[in-house]
Amino acid sequence: MAFTKQETPQIVACTAEGDMLDGTDGLFFGTTDGYVMREDVGTSFDGLAIKAVMRLQFNQFKLPANKKRFRKLVLEMEALDSVNISFRQQFDYSDGNYAASGTQGANAGAGGGVWDASSWDTFYWSQPLVSQAEANIDGVGRNMSRVLWHESAATSLKRFVRFDAAPSSDVNDALDTLSSGLDTLQGDVNRALKLPAGTADQTLALTAGQRANLVLALDASGNLTTNGGINGISDRRMLWARAKSAFGVA
Repeated sequence: MAFTKQETPQIVACTAEGDMLDGTDGLFFGTTDGYVMREDVGTSFDGLAIKAVMRLQFNQFKLPANKKRFRKLVLEMEALDSVNISFRQQFDYSDGNYAASGTQGANAGAGGGVWDASSWDTFYWSQPLVSQAEANIDGVGRNMSRVLWHESAATSLKRFVRFDAAPSSDVNDALDTLSSGLDTLQGDVNRALKLPAGTADQTLALTAGQRANLVLALDASGNLTTNGGINGISDRRMLWARAKSAFGVA
């Protein structure tokens, strides 16, 4: 049995556990702001990135009393998708006699599959079953531990297999990501200057230097154009007078 610690942005008020209809375990908790959330599903925390940290044991490499120099590290990892991991080494139970190594990063490529055995579209062709990431390190000590951490809120469409069942949590995460992107796009559209539907494209074929100090305007046909820029107080007064006249302001 293993134990770990977890921190959530919300304050947990109550918890519940039970069997789901598909036979899996369901762990839920209620928050003080009225939400009910399910634990250990999906690839994000309600759309927020999940931060994960893991410290491995201090390994003496079968020679507990011998001081050793470490020069290279090879990580073997299995991952559904390509993932970036940060890590650093600590020596001699991190007692301070030997400094910890600097922080480094490694990438684990998405795992491969077995022909006629693995599910279609759930793995990457021509990839090994286990990825290896190598890093040059420099440290001295009788033992060494590694601290690894990762942060991500990504949802991979590789989890969805055509004509196959998909976990509802993955579907919800993908739809949340899509909905968030559409909301952002709609916000950009709402703030944009728009012309009626059916209007021909209005493009100002001017470089940045040619547009400098010009004023965006509409010509006699109602199409976008540019007028002479504002070069002084007199130009500003003239534009203000035109604006008041156009809107009937005294």
